[in-house]
Amino acid sequence: MIFRHPAWRRISRLFVFFAVMHSGSVFASAEPVGVPGGVLAIPVEPGSTVKFGKSDVLVEDNVAVLGLGLATKPGNYSLTITSPQGFDYELEFKVV
Repeated sequence: MIFRHPAWRRISRLFVFFAVMHSGSVFASAEPVGVPGGVLAIPVEPGSTVKFGKSDVLVEDNVAVLGLGLATKPGNYSLTITSPQGFDYELEFKVV
């Protein structure tokens, strides 16, 4: 089965990386900006946890990857990031 192949994890990481790079993500932006139906990628400190509202956000290789639904309305939103030391802070981003 393909999902048990040792290279599958690496291939899936590459897929996420290229999807994020081509989604208009925040790597070149001072303020994170996303679009409805897009993917928002935000670098975080190793060991951090991230929440969008009450939902957990995927953190892979120190990058928080948030999928925005097509029904997401334009406006300002925020992520709650908890550092490994236990400090919480908000990171605002915009959906256009």
